[in-house]
Amino acid sequence: MEKTKARYRIRFYDLDTPIAANYTGCWPAHLSDGIIMNSSKDDACLLNATVLEINHPKLGSIKGIYTFGLDYKIILTNGSELTMNAEETPGLIYEKNEILDEDFDIVLWNPVLTEVPYKYAFAGLDTAERKLIWERRKNNLAQKLKIKI
Repeated sequence: MEKTKARYRIRFYDLDTPIAANYTGCWPAHLSDGIIMNSSKDDACLLNATVLEINHPKLGSIKGIYTFGLDYKIILTNGSELTMNAEETPGLIYEKNEILDEDFDIVLWNPVLTEVPYKYAFAGLDTAERKLIWERRKNNLAQKLKIKI
């Protein structure tokens, strides 16, 4: 088991997967000079890992990124929240009036990038089962990040 560096890329649409430090889960990812998480590429595979740290060159240390529809909340480790909307001005952090264009730096514990294409990872489940899985995940992350949904 070892730590691995990765990048989390916001894609600015409602399929972006939320992420939080000290959370174990799965994300779409691909290898390209390291692991790129939240990948939108057709060849993205299922990545299972524990997120140890999230950092950003401009924002510093981050507790998590919560996504719902086209709205994003970035929760810093000091507890403050930054908001962003992907529809109006993708990447604009309202509180800072600054465009966020860099990826987030992630430290993962024991990542396993499977050969299972992410788009088929949950294909054996019916729509209600898939929806339940993602709703539970979003609720767990909202509780972890202490935000109201």
